[in-house]
Amino acid sequence: MRKAAILGGLLASYFSASGIAFADSSSSVPVTVNTEHQASQNKPSTATEEGYPMTHDELRKHGQQLRAEIEKRYKELVATRELRSLNGNDIDDVVLKYVPLGTSFDDAEKILRDAGFKVDPRPGANPSGNRPDRHDVVASINPFVSNLESKTSVYVFLSPSMPGKYTKVSKLSAGITTSFP
Repeated sequence: MRKAAILGGLLASYFSASGIAFADSSSSVPVTVNTEHQASQNKPSTATEEGYPMTHDELRKHGQQLRAEIEKRYKELVATRELRSLNGNDIDDVVLKYVPLGTSFDDAEKILRDAGFKVDPRPGANPSGNRPDRHDVVASINPFVSNLESKTSVYVFLSPSMPGKYTKVSKLSAGITTSFP
């Protein structure tokens, strides 16, 4: 629960700094819980089996497959009534299949764009504030699903190995959030 509160606070401060209205976990609007994973939990890579970088078409295909898997996970969560509004739903495992740790930031951003995400610009070397995620690149599909009763969004946070050094993704967290108007 402590992690949910911390990450909820990070999301709230990110949205606040971005000028996006977002309520914290003390309100009726939920926040997402995101979990960091180790590289050993990854499956596919953004390099071919021979070790060569993926082509533009291969990256696009990864993006399309990622989108299909996010949609599949969303439908499973809805069908099993496991789509949580409070604290959101962790989908790190889905995103890590297509954007494993160690992926170049350029490739990760391309894959996410091809999956339909809006990728925010990379923060400068010294972004303002003292949020722990202030160096992260944030990608979102907002809204992912919207109807009269709710709005569901998908967020991915990509962390660099060092502040301002956007060469490889060192941490990734992803979640599906649902809010009610």
